[in-house]
Amino acid sequence: MVAYSFVILANYYMLRNIITDQIVKKEISFERITYLLGIGLLITSILGLIEFVAKNIYFIDVDQYIPRVAVEGYKPFASGFIRIRSVIIESGHLAFYYEILGPIGLYGLRKNRKLFVLTLITMLFCFIFSFSTAGWVIAGGISAIILIGRTIRKLFQINRKIKIVRAISIATFSILIVTASFSLYKTVGSQIIEATVYNKVIASGSANDRSERAVQVVETINNADALHLIFGYGPAAYDSLRYDAAALVLYFTFLLESGALGLSLFLLFILFNFIDIISIKDKTLRTIFLCSLVAALVHFVSISNYWYPWFWVLLILSQIAKSKLDEAPLKETTTL
Repeated sequence: MVAYSFVILANYYMLRNIITDQIVKKEISFERITYLLGIGLLITSILGLIEFVAKNIYFIDVDQYIPRVAVEGYKPFASGFIRIRSVIIESGHLAFYYEILGPIGLYGLRKNRKLFVLTLITMLFCFIFSFSTAGWVIAGGISAIILIGRTIRKLFQINRKIKIVRAISIATFSILIVTASFSLYKTVGSQIIEATVYNKVIASGSANDRSERAVQVVETINNADALHLIFGYGPAAYDSLRYDAAALVLYFTFLLESGALGLSLFLLFILFNFIDIISIKDKTLRTIFLCSLVAALVHFVSISNYWYPWFWVLLILSQIAKSKLDEAPLKETTTL
């Protein structure tokens, strides 16, 4: 109960009120906040790259010098490398951090090209070196959707006289990209994918463990009476039900602890925020917040850490972007 109360009161309501009050008083701006988030991304990424080089090339255990909580049973190996996690508790959670705040932080650095490029490059390398299966799939999926959507939009926007030529050019370029990507995958990518995604999702003990935890929750819900089905088993559900470990799925966590009512309220809350995001007038900001929200909701299928402030900061900033920036919309940017 303390965890839920703290997240709702501190990570969301109190933080939102503080930021909103500071913006109204003009002591800080939305631009400044996103800029500072970008600097945070850069610092995290530099530390992550130092960690990767130190561990995998010089075999230095930097964990002795980085102040972070140790994770029992954490297996940091993938594709022959030690996965990085920078100052964050696990590698997958580092990818989660980049998915949520990465686009927003880069937006804040867009006016400083050197910082923007440096942060983008270091962040991409750290994202790759996290070897997060969920992160890779989510980033790849969102990128593909955006690319396909923009390609289709461009095809409909071009002049009729050059439509055929442009269509052929785009189709040819797409075929070349797909062919080159397939060739690269066959020579290099297949080994990496097999060593990380396949083995982690299908052939690993981690995958079996996740499946067993999910099945355990489903069986509990199927056998629950009406009262527990609606209101759940409480915040201490995993202890009272004597589970060996918690389910690594946020939606299962809400369903088990707060029942169908709690899960429905959370989804309703997300729906309201989704409506706020698609109502943002600035197209760049709307796309950024929408991508971050979708990435977070999909990643919550593989983690249950709802108390991380990144997700709540995303929601708070999206609400500020709608309520404050709509009064004086920013000029649309094409940096991203």
